[in-house]
Amino acid sequence: MGDMPDVDMANVDPTGISSYDGLGGRAATEEGHSMENVIIDNDASGDASTRPMCFTNGDVSVDPITVPDTQGPSDGCCRVYEAGDFKGRHYDFCVYDPNQCSKKWDLDITGWHNEINSIWCADNSLFRLCAHINDTSSTADNWGMNECKGGQDTVLESLGKHATLRTGVDEASDSLWVFNNTCDGPNP
Repeated sequence: MGDMPDVDMANVDPTGISSYDGLGGRAATEEGHSMENVIIDNDASGDASTRPMCFTNGDVSVDPITVPDTQGPSDGCCRVYEAGDFKGRHYDFCVYDPNQCSKKWDLDITGWHNEINSIWCADNSLFRLCAHINDTSSTADNWGMNECKGGQDTVLESLGKHATLRTGVDEASDSLWVFNNTCDGPNP
């Protein structure tokens, strides 16, 4: 539970996602992994050329960067946003198993490498964001004991809602942990 859904990449029609014709397929990470929930926007350049697919407003004629989310994430989840004040495209990172205490994601694989500007966690969840040394896409520090240990300028640990993130973590995060704060099970 909590893993991204399997997508049949050979049979995905990116233009079938919406009537927008600038979509050119799914993006790839720096390591060459497929970012299955990220689309390529051929009409954009630079960082804007890859976009996560979820956004708050159901009206595609309204720029999602102008619409704040008022619903927030489900239990067990932390929702990240591309803009401050809970605006823009978003994605939920979740720990659904009540016996799983935490889960870590390398954000490059999910399309959120250096993208997060606000975060909202459900009442039963906590988060840790880490900006890696030299902006690497992944880290061997899976337990958050070295470069991603709390208390450093490049690490933010908290709960609840953060409409903005401090400098050094905003648009710089490379890894995310979500913690189940009601967990009685083993820590994976």
